Amino acid sequence: MRVVDIGGTPREMGECHGRALADEIAAHLERWREHLAGLGVERPHDAIRAFVDSTGFVAAAREHAPDLADEVDGIAHGAALAAHEAWFLQLMDEAWMHPSLGRAGALGGEGCTTFGVVDGIRSWSAQTMDLEGFRDGAQVVLRIRPAHGPDQLVLTMAGCVGLLGVSAAG
Repeated sequence: MRVVDIGGTPREMGECHGRALADEIAAHLERWREHLAGLGVERPHDAIRAFVDSTGFVAAAREHAPDLADEVDGIAHGAALAAHEAWFLQLMDEAWMHPSLGRAGALGGEGCTTFGVVDGIRSWSAQTMDLEGFRDGAQVVLRIRPAHGPDQLVLTMAGCVGLLGVSAAG
């Protein structure tokens, strides 16, 4: 799996991510558009813009997680994407079930599998990451050295801030 080193401020990390993975991001986005067309979405470019505009997610992120919003803006700039395209890449779970993007998601309305176990002393929980086949080839690990905060290893898709990861903070 490809490992990409990024660091700096949130905006700088996003720009580095975008530049380093520009080709992979473009291919990931194009495969997603083709997938949407296969689900019956007419004019996927327009549907993506309308979807992002309809969610309120961008405004909420700017208010509640401004560093992450800066990182997404940096990805858009670094990869030469339209802002709504970079934001669309962050909305994987929301897109699965949104009626404007075709039938009930690529997984047929299904999702990831989770479990939890509590034995009175310890507890465990886990979740699978059930992703559509068009995402194959977009997987990447980001080795992050932020200007402020602990170093991180984050598994993600090209163009997405992150899916899951660990930090040096434990």
